[in-house]
Amino acid sequence: MSQVVVDGAGTVGARVCRHLLSVGIERITVLSDRTSRLDGIASAVGPEVTGRKRNEPESAGAVDVVVVARGSGDQMLAVDAALAARRHVITTSDDPAVVAALLERDAEARDRGIALVVGAT
Repeated sequence: MSQVVVDGAGTVGARVCRHLLSVGIERITVLSDRTSRLDGIASAVGPEVTGRKRNEPESAGAVDVVVVARGSGDQMLAVDAALAARRHVITTSDDPAVVAALLERDAEARDRGIALVVGAT
């Protein structure tokens, strides 16, 4: 079973969770700094979604893929953490400057054997 982390509990994060559940992902961990968002996404999406604060130890645990559903200004921070942990990562930014900066990380990701998908929607 794949373990997916969605980093971001807003509208995009909830939509990503719903899509992942619809294609057979059985358990999703959502990360956020806001408890109210974590409570909201779990109740809106379903019991398959577990919310955790970003700063909790082992907040991501054993993970196959991280989907970054944070604001464009925070996408690079999440990618840095995913690459450091050797996790495949999918980003959702559509900001041209952020996308360009993320694409510059492609060689590093490939060297580590990690898939870096930029600008998925």
